[in-house]
Amino acid sequence: LYRRRNEAGKALALFEEANRLWPDNAAILQNLAVTLDMAGERERALPLYERCLALRGENAVVLNNLAFHIADSGGDLERALTYAQRARQMNPGSLDCLDTLGWIYVKKGLVEPALDIYRDLVRQRPGDAGVHYHFAVALHRKGDTETAARHLHLALGRGLPAEQAAEARRLLAEVKAR
Repeated sequence: LYRRRNEAGKALALFEEANRLWPDNAAILQNLAVTLDMAGERERALPLYERCLALRGENAVVLNNLAFHIADSGGDLERALTYAQRARQMNPGSLDCLDTLGWIYVKKGLVEPALDIYRDLVRQRPGDAGVHYHFAVALHRKGDTETAARHLHLALGRGLPAEQAAEARRLLAEVKAR
């Protein structure tokens, strides 16, 4: 309930206590990792996702979130792609899994398949700042700086997290300098 009400601090305290009491409970680990993600504590979330995956095995949310973190942090993109594809197979209707797959394609330099994914995602999630940001990065890599700038503005206007917002502003300045 606290997490759904965006009270990550309260939720974290409860999940950390639950994890202390039941350290090998995959559901608690998953919830703790997701809550840490919400709180912007990616470094603490990553090993919990890894541990949860080792305990539970196949879990689409864990596989997807782990794949995204691996790709976003410059990790092994082949491993990230494997996890993302498994997550997508387990949950084919998940737009989060589709976003992760597109982001991995961007990171791997596979711009066309990424653009195909993000064209669809911006139609389905027009208010999602992260989707606009990812689409803008893919567009920029394709060389479509005008459309990239438009989607960077949309992303910034929809409330990107601080780290992505800083990168979006940097990319926007680069686009405008051309």
